[in-house]
Amino acid sequence: MPWVPFTEADVRAISSEMEVERFQEVGSKNFPDDSGDPVAPAANKLPAIVSQVLARFRGEIRSNPADIPMGPAGTLPEFCIESAAVIARDKLTGLPPYVEGMPNERYTENRNAVSFLNGLKSRKEIAFADDSEAGEPDALVGGEPFLEFFS
Repeated sequence: MPWVPFTEADVRAISSEMEVERFQEVGSKNFPDDSGDPVAPAANKLPAIVSQVLARFRGEIRSNPADIPMGPAGTLPEFCIESAAVIARDKLTGLPPYVEGMPNERYTENRNAVSFLNGLKSRKEIAFADDSEAGEPDALVGGEPFLEFFS
């Protein structure tokens, strides 16, 4: 599996436009601190969150005893991008209130992403191999798989 950059664009791709707009709108307002003085908003939090989630995923991969060769800095295996984006989005926007017994796709999606992250420690090395390393078909004819049909 190729290692690809994990970026803000990955998080935005799974978020609704309204969600991102509302977060930025609220994040750009001055709110009073405990003394009542207005406090300038924090800079865009998304780059910091992406960096934190990236570090967490890479740390989990490093903790795998299979001695996985790491990709370049700032990258994750392609199959990790979706779960990393879910975790980053939920860190950015928070999860909606949970009502016991009511289905909530965001909680399910987040729980699955965290389970995926935790499972990186025990994945076999082949899961992280580049597609070209995963193996070729047994028989090739002119670069194409050779299929035998029996009648």
